[in-house]
Amino acid sequence: AYSTGTTDTYGYLKNSGCSNIKYDDDAAGDGKNFSFSSPVTAGTYYITVRHYSSTGLGAYGLRVNFFVPIGPVSVNPTFGTWTSSPRNVSVSSTNASRIYYTIRTTTDGTTPVDPPVPTSSANDGYITGSSGTFQVYASAGQNKKLKVRFRGYNNGGYGATTGSYAYSINLAINNNYIYYPLAANLTVPISSVTIATPFGAQAFGGTHTGVDIMKPINTIVYSIGDGVVRINNTNKNSGSEYLNYWNSFLVIYYPSLDRFVYYGHLSSSLTDNASVKKYQPLGNLRGSYNSNNVRTPSNDHLHLGVKTDYIESGWGYTAAGTSITALEGQGWRDPVKFMRGQ
Repeated sequence: AYSTGTTDTYGYLKNSGCSNIKYDDDAAGDGKNFSFSSPVTAGTYYITVRHYSSTGLGAYGLRVNFFVPIGPVSVNPTFGTWTSSPRNVSVSSTNASRIYYTIRTTTDGTTPVDPPVPTSSANDGYITGSSGTFQVYASAGQNKKLKVRFRGYNNGGYGATTGSYAYSINLAINNNYIYYPLAANLTVPISSVTIATPFGAQAFGGTHTGVDIMKPINTIVYSIGDGVVRINNTNKNSGSEYLNYWNSFLVIYYPSLDRFVYYGHLSSSLTDNASVKKYQPLGNLRGSYNSNNVRTPSNDHLHLGVKTDYIESGWGYTAAGTSITALEGQGWRDPVKFMRGQ
């Protein structure tokens, strides 16, 4: 309840027996009007108003608002340390129409400062309604740490603020991704580059000479830099979809890197000796088939291999049990390290 106008007022909230529950003089902030709030249960209450002076008179306005109190903000989890992005945090506050939040972040692994208490005029965003999801995310290569503080709000005012909750996502240590920063003048061949079969893995009776990047059929594959097509062996039509899939590859030589890059399991219309530019589409991924020529969508992927010299056979696997050192002795390079400039 509060008064308005130029008359200097005192205000009282009284119960049904006319005993004072709360009173105020100038909390409205203008040196004239009272303002107070108080939790009440169902019943009879009175608001009485008098002049600041015991003999004073004057006109005033009286406003009374009723609102449902806001419950404390519940957050789950209240902290987290992850190596994948994004991550979701559940947030709720009973009777809130919005849940405001403030954030402070760092991306170099250092601890951020505590964020200030959020308000409707000073916040970094809000969740509409009494519950929702706050998303914690990081970009490739970041070691991101953040602190966030939440506070419920409705037309009656604010609820209690939470503490400063800390979360972190470290995308600089997970070798299952090709992360930024990349080597100079390179880009990733496919967005969201998640590695399924790493360099040197033992699979299919051999040693993997590259990495497998899982993506569905028809995904566009891009050139990682400026180069020249050494051979396009992608448009296979042997009568066996299984053989077509496993024998399709495109090799591009990148002069500035002095490396041959093998793009496996795609279809491309590029001609041998054609020049390609960084970001240029090279083709689309073919669908994966098993040895019975049955589609296996869960295995659709791009094979990415890097070599110091060119070979036309054995580009996907070499002899079982071959060590990483031996692979490197054959001229193969780990594509993840290569893309990072390592």
